[in-house]
Amino acid sequence: MLTQQTAGWAADDSEINRANKFYDKFLHDLILPAMDKTKENKFAEAQALLDEADKQVKALNYKDADAKSRKVDFEIDVFEKYAELYAAEEKFDLAGKAQLDVYEKLKSVRVRGNSEMICKAGEYYLEGKHYAQAEATFEKAIKELDDFDWVDAQKGLWITYLNQDKKDKLIASIATASERVKKIGYPTLTRQFRFALKEIYDDLGDKVNSAKVEAQLNDKHCPLCGSDKTLQPIMYGMPICPIEDDVHLGGCMVTKESPHWYCTKDKVSF
Repeated sequence: MLTQQTAGWAADDSEINRANKFYDKFLHDLILPAMDKTKENKFAEAQALLDEADKQVKALNYKDADAKSRKVDFEIDVFEKYAELYAAEEKFDLAGKAQLDVYEKLKSVRVRGNSEMICKAGEYYLEGKHYAQAEATFEKAIKELDDFDWVDAQKGLWITYLNQDKKDKLIASIATASERVKKIGYPTLTRQFRFALKEIYDDLGDKVNSAKVEAQLNDKHCPLCGSDKTLQPIMYGMPICPIEDDVHLGGCMVTKESPHWYCTKDKVSF
């Protein structure tokens, strides 16, 4: 016997409810099985499932704004799974194109794309040694992404130049990017940029510039006020006992780019 709430859901024939019901079946019958077939290297079967998923999504015709937004989510799911399938087949040119489709679809409805999505497209092209496409993709990302999302794309472009032995373009790009970082002046971003730059100098075998960047990374002075008297070391993780007053908590997420110091005067981490 249906409960009152379940009966209410069953009776709801709104477009958004129909869209949600469609997604449950779409995910169970097509997307998840396609992912399984990809992992099992049954590529033809995975392709057939994704082709059917693509066909079904294209046939949807919603008028409600929320339902239309859900349709975009379905389209993105299909594009991303195509990209994963093509990458598993080592068809990296197709994987890159599918991933770019994800980026463009998201951007078309939400004003701006996702930096991870477009960088992933560039990485697929790099993996397949499709350097012209990789270069164009990373250049596009650098132009379109905002000041806090472009460093990974910049690093991808530098790696592309290295793979093509375009040293002159690499040096010019480093100079341009360095000026952009100076204008932004955000310490955490600057640190991320310097890590990327050091890796490139190491790949080039440029020990002098690599050492300069490493010294900047290890510099114990606030990049805003220049003082080393107002700093606290940053502690990461979950404290299990009371911490000292001269320590700043940095959260649980830590990467090699994570800042080491916190300036109590300027309220910045670096």
